[in-house]
Amino acid sequence: MDAASNNGAKEGVGVVIRDSNRVVVAAATLEVTSALSVREAEAFAFYQGVNIAAQACFLEIEIEGDNIEVINALNSNSPFGRPFGTIISNCNALLCCFRFYKISHIKRNGNSVAHSLAKLALTRPNLMWLEETPTEVCNLVHLDILGQPLY
Repeated sequence: MDAASNNGAKEGVGVVIRDSNRVVVAAATLEVTSALSVREAEAFAFYQGVNIAAQACFLEIEIEGDNIEVINALNSNSPFGRPFGTIISNCNALLCCFRFYKISHIKRNGNSVAHSLAKLALTRPNLMWLEETPTEVCNLVHLDILGQPLY
């Protein structure tokens, strides 16, 4: 999951869900309708990704993101101010739906597929792909599966 902004004028979220072989099983571009800070937008991206995984009835998930502040908040029991804290609380409430979950921080270059989808959401929001890879990120997905550097 990742978020992108068009100089604060518009924000978008990209979500990619993969199986254990890193093959894309679902992807989405989503519009962010309210003005959020970078931290809040990244947390909202996590919420949307977890929500899609829950709706798709996945039982076990591993969540990766490149925003360490959001990762630490999700792994913490500390309260946070609004609206960031509300988004984190909603994420944690959804995580209870899963039999198992793991939340990990990855470097930005390891999150290039989700970041590309977030940028795509700025011009083509509210799209979803199930059991297919969006053509706009096919090359990035294949390079990632092969373990090739993406930047």
